[in-house]
Amino acid sequence: MPKTPAFLLGFPQVAAATAHQFGCASVRRSSPPAVAKAAASLSKVRFVSGQASTVFRTRKSGLPSDDLRFLFNLRAEGATEAVETVPAESAKPPKAEAPAFKEPDVSRLNLRVGKVVKAWKHPDADSLYCEEIDVGEEEPRLICSGLVQFVPIEEFEGSMVVVLANLKARNMRGVKSNGMVLAASNADHTQVELIIPPEGSQPGERVSFEGFEGDADATLNPKKKVWEAVQPDLKTDSHGVATYKGVPFMTSAGPCTAKSLTNSSIG
Repeated sequence: MPKTPAFLLGFPQVAAATAHQFGCASVRRSSPPAVAKAAASLSKVRFVSGQASTVFRTRKSGLPSDDLRFLFNLRAEGATEAVETVPAESAKPPKAEAPAFKEPDVSRLNLRVGKVVKAWKHPDADSLYCEEIDVGEEEPRLICSGLVQFVPIEEFEGSMVVVLANLKARNMRGVKSNGMVLAASNADHTQVELIIPPEGSQPGERVSFEGFEGDADATLNPKKKVWEAVQPDLKTDSHGVATYKGVPFMTSAGPCTAKSLTNSSIG
């Protein structure tokens, strides 16, 4: 039969009334030294004297709850000690394991197909275009891009592009830019080309990556450095297809590409 719970030792009156709840065959008296000895394997000990009311906690398998509470009126004359029945291994609930750190991946980026509706040179920055881009929202987005030296304005205006749409808005020489147009560049940054969605793709559709499904962040937190972690793995392959870790930028009409740049960084 099960052993008398440690907290009943030294309290025969209480034990006699409650032992049946624990399936004990008998109840025995125990001297304070015996109680103290029983307490040695327990993680919590409460000492009481005289008349008192207290809540004892115990864990007992097979009962509806793992944390049952029993209220006892301790009126046993001469009773001087009580021991809570919380075994050392179960005294504290196990700490929840911290989720393993997950390296940011491309699914955190909200990459959208866009169409440049209008473009003009930034009034206060010779290297920047200001452009309005349709990304499937009610109004075109105003974005600034450092492409003046690489993409003629007549080629840029009306073109299909890939937009990083969940960057935090930032001020670029007095103009608030709400995203970034992706482009490929060679190693010394002397040649830059737009990443171009295929014909038939629609403004606003999200660029996807097989094996990297998931919802994008509403807005990338600059302190989390998500873009900085993901960007080094954005590259064109040997065929000029834009990829993340070798997985193509995909739209409903096919992959996105650079015009001629291969094995080049995308940013």
